[in-house]
Amino acid sequence: MKYTVGFDLGTHQTKICIQDSENANDKIYEFMEFLMPDGSTTPLYPSLVQINKDLSVSYGFVDDSDCLVLCGTDETEPQLILKEIPEHPQYPKRPKPKYPKEPIIEDWKEKLCAIRNPGKKESEHDKWVKECIKIDQNSDKQYRKICAEIDLRHAKEVAVIEEENKRIRLKYEADYRDWAKENTTEKCVFRYFKLKALTGVGTWEHLRFTPEEITVWYIANLLHKIKDHYGDVDTIQFGVPTGGSSSDKDKAISINAYSLFIAAKNLSDCFQSQSEFLSATYLKLKELTGEIKRVTPEVIDQYAFDDFPEAYAGLFSITSQRKLGPGFHVLVDIGGGTTDMALFCINNKTLAPNVNNLHSFTEGLNFILENSNDRKYSLSELQNQFMGGLRNKLFGKAIELYTEHLDKEGNVLIKTLKEAFMMQKHHHGRNLGELEKAIDSQNIIYSGGGSIYN
Repeated sequence: MKYTVGFDLGTHQTKICIQDSENANDKIYEFMEFLMPDGSTTPLYPSLVQINKDLSVSYGFVDDSDCLVLCGTDETEPQLILKEIPEHPQYPKRPKPKYPKEPIIEDWKEKLCAIRNPGKKESEHDKWVKECIKIDQNSDKQYRKICAEIDLRHAKEVAVIEEENKRIRLKYEADYRDWAKENTTEKCVFRYFKLKALTGVGTWEHLRFTPEEITVWYIANLLHKIKDHYGDVDTIQFGVPTGGSSSDKDKAISINAYSLFIAAKNLSDCFQSQSEFLSATYLKLKELTGEIKRVTPEVIDQYAFDDFPEAYAGLFSITSQRKLGPGFHVLVDIGGGTTDMALFCINNKTLAPNVNNLHSFTEGLNFILENSNDRKYSLSELQNQFMGGLRNKLFGKAIELYTEHLDKEGNVLIKTLKEAFMMQKHHHGRNLGELEKAIDSQNIIYSGGGSIYN
């Protein structure tokens, strides 16, 4: 048998499609089925990893009752014993500037009062007046000099106190990190690792695990499943969320994907069977996975892996059925963590697609869920609410914001097409209005999990 595997690693769920090309004229396609906890099967395998209380690792489905919760440095203890959070130290208060009471001015005021005292003699009055004029002329200058001297002393005092504040703050932060390491609990259920591992986008709250190693374990498990079902395969094709360009960012994402798949292949080869792989503790998997290094093109050539832009993969499945007419079309594949877009033109004669541009942005259904109006729900509860039809009530603003982003990214595709069109004007001789007319009112094809919602 000649098998080619299409490995659709998704943010929310993964699909495995097998092409049997033994007969080149009659290729057979099928989706690999996965066993669900209730005994039924599904082609949609949740992108979930869980570490269990016996330290084994399971994939695809979560069992809260068997989930390991790590606390402190004792990685075998699922129970939680919290210490008191250390109180924040009381920093020395920054002193306020203390300017002196100006004695010269005070004397001047007293003397002015004396001037108005009827009991003073006239000759004495003239003397007071002259002295007051002299004091008035010199007091401001003397006052500023005294204040400058005090400011200088004060600045030195403040610098010493601020240095002490900095030392106390750094010690507190170090103490708090040590406390967190010893006391922070970590529920070992992992989601959204694919997007973080490939693109670096998104949050990752786990202290002891990296998104890269979780992704490697998840892929390694599926490689064992594929081997158990189909034996050794010729090629494994996987999608990457890139724009399909030669940009440094797209190259980096592609290299990341190859690095993860190759590390997963090397990890899976350490075990004779999937049952042996599933019986390994997560400590053993961490040891065998080690540091995931970026691979070189020379290393990539040694493996039967091929990457494709995710938008192109979705496009091929649609256009291969030849259900679209000639002209420009846009594919919008709304996934869990990304939205992949393809701008393409169906050739008038061959009806084959000519891809003009591919583009991905890191927002999908999870963006809508995480930006809901009500944060009291857990992620699974939000998913149930979304599926249950409460989209307008809970997710209306998030959907509106996502739609704005979708329009913006779609305009990027159109702008790129127009720029390419104008650069070739000397060749085709047509004006921009003709292109805009060709684009207007053409089909937009929605696919992916998000396409089933209005």
